[in-house]
Amino acid sequence: MRISTTAPEVAEHIGAILGQFEVEAFVGGTAIVIDLIDSPEPYRLSIDDQDRMHLATAAEAIGAAFRYILGAIHGEADFLALIHGASVVAPSGKALLLPGASGSGKSTLAAYLSRCGFAFLSDDMIALRSPDGRALGWPMPHSIKEGSWHRLAPLMPELATATIYEVRGRKIKYVAATPKREGIQQPRSALSSFRDTVPMLPMPSCRSTLPKSSPCCSGIGYGSAIR
Repeated sequence: MRISTTAPEVAEHIGAILGQFEVEAFVGGTAIVIDLIDSPEPYRLSIDDQDRMHLATAAEAIGAAFRYILGAIHGEADFLALIHGASVVAPSGKALLLPGASGSGKSTLAAYLSRCGFAFLSDDMIALRSPDGRALGWPMPHSIKEGSWHRLAPLMPELATATIYEVRGRKIKYVAATPKREGIQQPRSALSSFRDTVPMLPMPSCRSTLPKSSPCCSGIGYGSAIR
């Protein structure tokens, strides 16, 4: 795919994340273009020169572009939900979903687990397929915030030379996910490619049994995520 935009905020965000997969020689493929136009919904998204949608914010435009990429990978699957979070594949072969607010430690925990025998599935976005609820692979790099660099350094030596990006006021390093860590036996049922899908690991709900102030319902921070 080729992605281009005249919107600086969109270019900064998409470029930082997908720059890990950029190639110099590119022929053919799908062209995704996000233009700024004079309109109440100023972000116009086009696919192969066809106007697809107009969006009100840069965040919506970025999300729409990622949605088209995800659909291209998985053959325009019907989606049950797109959740802000990270996910890995447990040794049991089940997908472990880690949803949460920005800064709650989900990306840190997913990165840690992916270097300790779990298979990486996605970061930033969790895609669930309809109607079976299976989790889909989403080829995004790990987004490691500044507060987690020193804690993940022993497992991710590439962090030392990774480029620092400023995204929405935060310093982030993006590290491409690896299918397995040398010396760690991956489960046979782990993802062999980002086109695979895996069933979700059943998780208990605390919504109706615990008060909102319960510690298990709040963010745990970068460092605490891997303690």
